[in-house]
Amino acid sequence: MTDGEPLLELLGRCVVRVDVGGGFSGTGFFVAPGEVLTCAHVVHGGWPITVFDADGRDYLAEPVTGLLAADDPQAQFYPQPDAALLRVAGVPDGQPCVRLEAADPAIGTDVLQLVGFTRGENAPDAIARSGATLHLETLFEPDGCTLYKLREGQVIGGFSGGPLLNRRTGGVCAMVDSSRSLTSALGGFGVPVAAVAGIDAGLLDRNTAFHQADAPRGWALAVEEQARLAVVRAGGRDLLPLLAPVLDLDWDPDYVAPSELLRPKHAVVPFVPRGDLLEQVMRWREGDERLQVLVLTGAGGFGKTRTAVEVCRAAEDAGWTAGHVDADTDWVDGLTELLRWPGRTVLAVDYAETRPDLVTGLLTRLLRHRGGPPCRVVLVVRQGGDRQSLIDLFATGDSRAELAGLLRHAELVGLGRGERELDRRELFTTAGNAFAAKLGRAAPRTVPGLSAEHFERPLFVLAAVLLAVASPDLDVAALSADELLGEILDRHEAEYWRRADERHHLGLQPEDRRTAVALAALCGLSSDQDDERLIRLVWHLRDASAERVGNVVEWLRALYGPHGSLDPDLLAEVLVARAISTSPGLVGAVLDAASDGQLTRTLLVLSRVTGRSEPVHVAVRDALDERLTQLALRAAEGHTDLVTALRLAIAEAHPVTGAVNAQHKIPVRGAATGLLAIEIGELAVAGLRAAAEKNPEMYRPPLAAALTTLATTLTDTGRPAEGLPPIEEAVRIYRDLAAADPTRFQPDLAMSLNNQSEHLAEAGLPVEGLPPIEEAVRICRGLAEADPTRFRPDLAGSLNNQSNRL
Repeated sequence: MTDGEPLLELLGRCVVRVDVGGGFSGTGFFVAPGEVLTCAHVVHGGWPITVFDADGRDYLAEPVTGLLAADDPQAQFYPQPDAALLRVAGVPDGQPCVRLEAADPAIGTDVLQLVGFTRGENAPDAIARSGATLHLETLFEPDGCTLYKLREGQVIGGFSGGPLLNRRTGGVCAMVDSSRSLTSALGGFGVPVAAVAGIDAGLLDRNTAFHQADAPRGWALAVEEQARLAVVRAGGRDLLPLLAPVLDLDWDPDYVAPSELLRPKHAVVPFVPRGDLLEQVMRWREGDERLQVLVLTGAGGFGKTRTAVEVCRAAEDAGWTAGHVDADTDWVDGLTELLRWPGRTVLAVDYAETRPDLVTGLLTRLLRHRGGPPCRVVLVVRQGGDRQSLIDLFATGDSRAELAGLLRHAELVGLGRGERELDRRELFTTAGNAFAAKLGRAAPRTVPGLSAEHFERPLFVLAAVLLAVASPDLDVAALSADELLGEILDRHEAEYWRRADERHHLGLQPEDRRTAVALAALCGLSSDQDDERLIRLVWHLRDASAERVGNVVEWLRALYGPHGSLDPDLLAEVLVARAISTSPGLVGAVLDAASDGQLTRTLLVLSRVTGRSEPVHVAVRDALDERLTQLALRAAEGHTDLVTALRLAIAEAHPVTGAVNAQHKIPVRGAATGLLAIEIGELAVAGLRAAAEKNPEMYRPPLAAALTTLATTLTDTGRPAEGLPPIEEAVRIYRDLAAADPTRFQPDLAMSLNNQSEHLAEAGLPVEGLPPIEEAVRICRGLAEADPTRFRPDLAGSLNNQSNRL
């Protein structure tokens, strides 16, 4: 009756059979440790009273509330409330109790589930647990005591004393008292919990105390799981913006890329634990807080996404609803569905640092949603995994303080070098068996030496295993990290591309296939027009017909899905770095051709490949240098994710000249563009400072100007205290320059003093801002006396600022 119904299963564990004088008499149920509630007429006038629990164990019980005398004629129709509380000795710890609720169910609509014991329902004289489904028809008041008049369920002998569970609220609201007809589904009468509570003043308090101590497990968890299953059965799970923790791989070597065997989402290789990592995550997941954040951080290839997959899978096994947030869907609408979800959730966000809008929106909505079941958010981060970086990136808007508090208490789990070292030999053996089964080959007989540094990263162990199974002639232990991935590209992915080319009758040259896949990996596929512009960057396709280019795009979608994305990421990055090394001008061409959607992905991938080699770094740096102002303005007008992607690319490539040119042109629109403007300013200052050390005469003036702009940007983004050191340095430089050449630099000194006074005031130090502005007034007065046409406006502005300070 209760298979797949967790709340009813738990209710059944609470229900007991009641025997009186050695014979079956009715039903009861645990309401507090060692306390059973039943009808008074069930236990009237007999001895001994024995209760049998769900496992058939028997216990002696005695009434602790008053009963009528054995020969009292009222016992024929027991006066209300017809209830008795029994004390049961010897009940083991862990016995569940129902959750009582005093609120009345809704008449006609709420479903009331009865669980109890009957005799002879399915076999003569057989006593068995059974049940019925009823509805409240009306409130009935005999002798001034309220009863529930119930309909639509057959209440038969033995059900007296059985609990009535309100399926909507998940609480027991009444106890069955009697039947309206033993032979038909006419219903019966129930004693409300509010009336039952009158027999013992502390009963409801003891019941509440039990469930408070039992939370978040026990009854509350069963209620939540029951509600979740109801929504799942109605198809509600499909409305959530969550990908299933694991997507089974239907392996067919002709139509599935070899690289798919390495993708974390398929979990082809069973998870190899890292010490107590999963236990730590389990403790975090089962904590008492309603909302908690965990950050999985580490460089590429250390298994962050695979670990997140396992975290989600373990959560689902424990009754949570879990998965990666699908960033390709309309996740804003999906958030609404998540907030409506009745079950506990674990939400993983991959590359969280590249999706600040998603993370901020998700956490803000979850914070503002009061009540509801627990939620856990796993942020998978490759860069900037410390708490302060997370706060700077995600704690924005009017929820900044709340978000900062949440992130300040985030659980940090590092998968980097030396942290929770993975057993390389165990992973090699486990993966060897898994890959051999998929490929129909023999598993490696021995484990090669895996002492090289790159084998600290699970991805390279898996790459070595895949090669060892598919290409046993290779000495995989002797290959470098890029050589391992390069062999997979050259031996297996390239052959997969060739076979797909033949099926599509494209006739592409091998190098064109490689370049096309690299472009899709770099930019992704979005719309027909954008993709056509991108594919025409392939040398032999630049003048091809629209039909041929469209066929190539369809070929790419057939290779790796709708976005044409080669995975794992490090494999794609090796391919992209190779393409840039052989054609440095490709970076600039892609940046010019990419749509805004493609540009975000392009900049993210460039930020990851820049450090792979000096030629790649130079090509990316030069391309960004030439376009930094243009790109920054596009980012400021676009999505926050584009701003973040540009910030990451700038941080890796260091395009100094472009930063100097762009610094004055970046509008500060919100937190994300503010961070971009700050980072461009800091890069410009660093570059000019290095240049000024070699040629102070040429570069100290622009360094002072860059420092002034940086100070203004910091103040404009709400960080005035951080703007003080740069403006103070600018004043020192201009003071030195003015001392050597007053005619040229005294106006700049006055301007910088004006700014210093303003920044001091913004930082809450208006008194300290008086001396600089007074000095600026003196300088401007002298300049205005010598050249009133040019400098009287500056004097007026300085006097105005002096007034403000005063």
